Amino acid sequence: MNGNLPGRPDDDEGLDPELIQLFDAAKTRAAVSAPVVKTADAFVASVLLGMQRTRRLRLIRQLGGLAIILISSAFLAPYVAQQTLLVADWFTNQLPATGTALVSPIGWVCAALLAWRIARWARNY
Repeated sequence: MNGNLPGRPDDDEGLDPELIQLFDAAKTRAAVSAPVVKTADAFVASVLLGMQRTRRLRLIRQLGGLAIILISSAFLAPYVAQQTLLVADWFTNQLPATGTALVSPIGWVCAALLAWRIARWARNY
């Protein structure tokens, strides 16, 4: 791109000397004109402030969402537990073998393995 071939070393770094001269000229011009440096510093400061403000707002939104989820979960937990007990009772009344399997330690292990597999599958998709 800059006329230098990989096998032909023009200098130690393999950079185009004209390009280096352009960067050096821009550097000396920036050093001479101090207002440009001040405006560049002000620009960088304003960009950093904008990034910090965005991060702060995102954190506040995430904390607010988490608080809403926790509060709603606290109110819904008794109803979910009640419905879970009703479903488990129905299973034990309708299907005695299933009810026995659900309350046995082997049933707990199988249910835990099934829940673990579903959680891993859900994490991948």
